[in-house]
Formats: sequence, C-alpha cells, structure tokens
Amino acid sequence: MLKICKNCNTEFKTYKRNQLYCSRECSTEANKLEKTTKECEYSGCTNTFDIYKDSKSDRVKRFCSRSCQNEWQKHSQLGANNGMYGKENKWGVHSQEKKLEISEKIKKSWENPDRLEKHLKHLDRHRLPDGSFDWQDDFFRDRISKANIERMLNDPTYGAYVNCKRGWYISTKTNDEEWYHSSWEEYKMLELDNNDNIKFWTKKHQHVIEYYDKGVKKRYLPDFLINDGKEFMLEVKGYVENKRVFKLKCESALKYFSNLGIDYKLDFMKNENKYKDLINWFNNKKKLYYGKEED
Repeated sequence: MLKICKNCNTEFKTYKRNQLYCSRECSTEANKLEKTTKECEYSGCTNTFDIYKDSKSDRVKRFCSRSCQNEWQKHSQLGANNGMYGKENKWGVHSQEKKLEISEKIKKSWENPDRLEKHLKHLDRHRLPDGSFDWQDDFFRDRISKANIERMLNDPTYGAYVNCKRGWYISTKTNDEEWYHSSWEEYKMLELDNNDNIKFWTKKHQHVIEYYDKGVKKRYLPDFLINDGKEFMLEVKGYVENKRVFKLKCESALKYFSNLGIDYKLDFMKNENKYKDLINWFNNKKKLYYGKEED
C-alpha cells in the first residue's frame, strides 16, 4: 500500500492501515510541541515561563504558578466579575444576612477539634517550608496556627520542619527524652549536659509566643528553658531564613519574657560574624525591654 507522509509529503510503502508517517523521525517532528515564552497574566507578577502548544488541545497556560492564578481569581472573579454572580442555584440566591449567617456557622464549626484534626492531616501535604498557608484567609490561619501549637505541646515530634536532622536525645542531667528539630539543637543539648553550671534544661515548657505578621496572628515555641541558678530562655539559631519574621518573633518574645521576669537570650551557634546586624538589633531591643543588653 502506498501512502503520503503527513510531515514531508513523500510517498512511502507500508502494510499498516493507520500509519501516517514515512519514518520515526517524521513522526517525532510532526508531533513535536511548539515551545514559546509567555508572560504571566497576573498583573502583580513579572515572571515569564515556557509553554508548549499542543495541536490537539486549545488550552493555553495563563499563569506561571498556582499561587498567581489564585491571586488573579481573588481580584478578577469576585462579586459581579464572577460568572455565577446573581444566578440562582438549587438553594436560590442567598441574601446578605443569610451569607453572614452561613459564614458564622462555618467559623463556629472550626471549634470542633475533630474537624481541625482532619484538615491538619490533609494540609500537611500542602504546607510551605515556613509552615504557612498563604492561600487561606486570616481566620483559618489563626485557627491552624493555634491547633499546630497545641499538637506540638502534646507531641514534640510534630512540626513544620524540613531538611533538618531530627530525633530523640536522652539528657544525662535529667534522664528525660528531649526531641531536637535540627543538628544545632542536638549540639546545644550535648553542650548543656556537659556544662557543670547548668542545673536543669528542657524543651518541654508551656511558653507560647504570639506575634503578628502582616496583621495575621501566629505562634511559635521558643527552644530551651534553662536554669543555671537563675531561670532563662534560650533561642538557638544556626541559620536565619527570613530576617523580617525573625525580628517579629524576637521582639514578641522579649516583651513576653520581660513581663514574666525571665531573661531571653540568643545563641547563633558559631555564626555570630554572619549575623552581626541581627545581634546588634537584638541587643538594642533587649535594652529597650530589659534595660540591658545580651550578655
């Protein structure tokens, strides 16, 4: 049987009824997707990305990421811009009062611990490296943050830590198990056990620091509660990823512990030269809240 190649238009002989191309090279060339560069359609983003045009589909990628698509939908598909705005559904169109009633009912449902537990398990798969959920509203973030801390207080092994050494450490001072979330914390535990001046230390304290980041309430647990004749709190940092958030946490912790009369200290674990600017900032803030600088 003689046929005409769909790619190079040359005549070829074949025994296959469905064969469209004279060779594998022609088949590959004909089905090769066309690559083009496109700008993200979300106005708040300036990124460009590669797209591959498929002749079998009319769909075209419009955004460089899912987060940009979500932001575009927030601004472009709200209210009258939404295709379903004002249209009736099987429940009818809700009045503003009814919408508020439904909203309050949904918010109240978050007080159910079973619902929180279910969503926490689901959202662990979508958690960002810093533990946040940028695509959720402020109310939801506050509830999730509170639930995460409550779980961490009951289960030290739980937490949004990635790419860090983790495990149990048995203290020679207390014979108690302590969970470390990084190699820096493990090193500090060994150091505290070998320091004869330290009478007691633990990570199992109940101090929760609340701070606000862009108007959203968040929480975190400081590292070590230590007693060397006087009780103080120690935060261990081998690396600071976000200096802005770090400062928010530190300032809230200084205010919290100064009100309790407990000293709050920082240890950059041999990286003092790298973070001199943060150390100077911390000393100035400590002088403001305690009337003294870091020892």
